[in-house]
Amino acid sequence: MRKIDSRANALGAHAAFSGNGHRQRAGLCRRRKHAAARRTPHEPSSNDEHAPPYEWRTVGDATVVVIRRFFGSPEDKRLLERLPSDYDQHRKHSTIVFDFRGNGGGNDSYVYRWIDNAVRRDWPKPFFGLEVTGAELACGFWNDLVLDQIRYDRVDDTDAKAERDAFISKTPLGVTEALPVQALDVAERHSDARTPYRGRVFALVDHAAGSSGETAPDALHLALGAPRVGERTAGYMELGNVLPYLMPRTGVAWQLASKRKYYAEPRDGVGLPVDVYLDADLVEAPVETMSSTTATRRPRTAGTRAGPMRSRCGLSVVMELTGSDHVSPRWILGVLCRIT
Repeated sequence: MRKIDSRANALGAHAAFSGNGHRQRAGLCRRRKHAAARRTPHEPSSNDEHAPPYEWRTVGDATVVVIRRFFGSPEDKRLLERLPSDYDQHRKHSTIVFDFRGNGGGNDSYVYRWIDNAVRRDWPKPFFGLEVTGAELACGFWNDLVLDQIRYDRVDDTDAKAERDAFISKTPLGVTEALPVQALDVAERHSDARTPYRGRVFALVDHAAGSSGETAPDALHLALGAPRVGERTAGYMELGNVLPYLMPRTGVAWQLASKRKYYAEPRDGVGLPVDVYLDADLVEAPVETMSSTTATRRPRTAGTRAGPMRSRCGLSVVMELTGSDHVSPRWILGVLCRIT
């Protein structure tokens, strides 16, 4: 919780802008007095804030895509924007491994846009949701934009002012009352890829993967059948689009969710159930060094449905020997499990 004084409200606000005949300053919107606050989860931090948010490499005939976080500086966001456009490079290999370990969340739309390049069909989302719209939502996104500019000390830059002007040109603050109070997010998405991906996809996760670091691998699972490999995630999935508001009396900045997601089973505090559970010493291991172990399935008891697979498998790197003195660069990545 952070107190924002009157100076913070005016930071970078000396350049006023207009919209529909009224003037607004580039300060922070205040939450309406009648709006009720809701407790929202805290997103875990990313695994390495100094490492790039997104990078990829080739391991033999596999592409390893590492996404450490979905937020950051303008440079970080420009790098994340490359994820969907890099699809044609990723798809050159027969296997793609997405590594979300330690990803504390942010904006998962980069992965959804990547999926749109890889899938040509309707595919289900794992939830349906209700989202606040109208002036309340615009206020929250405005605050998020301004605070982000303050955080990276760029609020008075020309580019930052242009971002605020562009926001107002699309969503003038205070004039969106005619919009519905809530909107329904249906549990389906249509993707129309020009060149659908025909290979295998895996998603690595761990206990530090939270929020969008959980929903992104879940989307890959539903759209491309990607097994989720690792361990149960942080469990910050049921409340989304967490945005900052200033309380009207105290001026305290408070994070409030604008979207409620409804899953078939609980997710908050529980985490995303994975398809393949790794041994503890493999959860944080580099993809190249993971080795296979064994797997077991929890037995079904009388009067109950079968439980999820409780696998103790490794994401294996199998090197194809082509001679007595060298190893072929062709590596095959796959989940090797023995179900008992």
